[in-house]
Amino acid sequence: MEEIAKKTLPAGMKYEWTDISYQEKLAAYTVVDLRLGYTLKEHKPLKDMKLALEVNNLFGKKYIVAGYYPGVPFSVLGSISFAF
Repeated sequence: MEEIAKKTLPAGMKYEWTDISYQEKLAAYTVVDLRLGYTLKEHKPLKDMKLALEVNNLFGKKYIVAGYYPGVPFSVLGSISFAF
């Protein structure tokens, strides 16, 4: 049987504890990012249609990154891509 769809569920975590020059320590933080993907192999007239949803900073953690900039807030991005 031919595969007509593929699902993906990668997730990631980031942890940092110092500035970029390693001279001054910043507060440690952990954020969780999530990406959901779904691929349809053949959906006439399109080929390889891909749907994706990405969530950054899933739990809305407030943190400071190197250079004393605020970290990425909770955000949701969606995308659709396809080939003819």
